[in-house]
Amino acid sequence: MLPLPVFALLDPTMMRPDAMGPLMIVWAFVTSVFLFTLWHGRLSAQKFAPVAAGGILGIAASALLIADSGAAYAVLSLVAVIPTIVAVSSPVRMTYGFVLLSVVTATLVSVLIASSIAPMLVATGAIIGAIIVPVFLVLALRHSLEEILERQTRLNSVDPLTGLLNRRGLHSRVSPLLAAAHASDEPVGVLLMDIDRFKEINDCHGHLVGDGVLLSAAATIQRIARPGSVVCRFGGEEFLVFCLPGTIADLEEYADSFRAAVAENSPVTISIGGVFSPLVMSDGQDERDSGALRELLEIADRCVYQAKANGRNQIFVEPSAPVAWTHDAHDQDLGHPNSHPYRLSMAFLSFSGFQTPRQREVTRVNAGDAA
Repeated sequence: MLPLPVFALLDPTMMRPDAMGPLMIVWAFVTSVFLFTLWHGRLSAQKFAPVAAGGILGIAASALLIADSGAAYAVLSLVAVIPTIVAVSSPVRMTYGFVLLSVVTATLVSVLIASSIAPMLVATGAIIGAIIVPVFLVLALRHSLEEILERQTRLNSVDPLTGLLNRRGLHSRVSPLLAAAHASDEPVGVLLMDIDRFKEINDCHGHLVGDGVLLSAAATIQRIARPGSVVCRFGGEEFLVFCLPGTIADLEEYADSFRAAVAENSPVTISIGGVFSPLVMSDGQDERDSGALRELLEIADRCVYQAKANGRNQIFVEPSAPVAWTHDAHDQDLGHPNSHPYRLSMAFLSFSGFQTPRQREVTRVNAGDAA
């Protein structure tokens, strides 16, 4: 496309009469589109759409200005490149739109430049095939890569021994709970659990026995966890449950249910430290503002040590001052009840059986009235 005016100057007979002026206009347009893309680098789908459409129209116009039908069809075949580029990363619906635009444009131009029906049908079929086949190959490869990446992401978020979330998975799953807690004005609770004398078990009985203890404790913790709670293996012999309790008494009762269940169903006991804290929206001015989860974990860790100091197989839960929470900049309306991210997070939690303490209270009242 770009060197086409040079070829036209070297051999003017390849162009239609008086086509040099329009060709230079088309060439200037295509060149500006190319330079625009080069200058801006990676374009968003919204910015790339008019650029790609302009490229298709520029190729079609150039083919119409060429007198030789063979050369015109060769230039016209370049329309296949653009839908293939679109298919690499743009939305699938946008890709299909550009496939349709390219096929319609190539067909119309092919009809206009054809000298007879048979060559027109052959050339049009070849160009349509050149458009469709690479696009669907790219889409199939892209789908396979996306599945691999999604599977890898899931694996990276799960502890391979217990099947619980790991720290990476915890951070990805806590955001919806923080958004829901802030929007519904509910406090948050963190329970950090540490298996008592786990090092002695490993030293005396070996790591295989230690792994069995971890599996037994993890299974019990996961079974006791309420719907909507986030459960993870926090590291080593530590487990963490992130939840939305109604009151500190509710959190203490929740913590004690874990302690009692592990003591009853596992060969070990656990010490549990808990923190109960409201959330406040931060203005982002303080370094502490982005560390809501980190602050809660630090307090919970101190509470675990206190539970162990009290004799192990104990719980120690304390309230905390409101913790400042700053959501990500790209989710600036995450915590608003009408926002799309918040509605998605609440839909996910509702699907998993989660109810806020207020919703649980309404359910209990309604059940009492019905009885």
